[in-house]
Amino acid sequence: MASNSVTVRVPAKVNLQLSVGPREADGFHNLVSVFQAISIFDDVTITKKSPGHGISISITGEHTHGVPEDQSNLAVKAAALVGSKFDFDVDVHIEVKKSIPVAGGMAGGSA
Repeated sequence: MASNSVTVRVPAKVNLQLSVGPREADGFHNLVSVFQAISIFDDVTITKKSPGHGISISITGEHTHGVPEDQSNLAVKAAALVGSKFDFDVDVHIEVKKSIPVAGGMAGGSA
């Protein structure tokens, strides 16, 4: 029997080294970063919903302050973009269990 959900565990990371190169002609700088994954995780579960229900999101866990639970959330935006790019309606619920601190510099937003 096929499952209607998939869960991924995404580790936090800490930067051990960040080198910023000289400014290039395009105005940007080359970056070299060395980072290490650590044993703090966000768990992200995507669950298929019935057609016509669209995208919803819930945020749980100990580090939820400031994380939007509406269409401004990056996970919601990404799901909508996938549907737009490949021309299909996205009907999913996204659940994010936050253990990575918000704005802690540990890639919690990237999770």
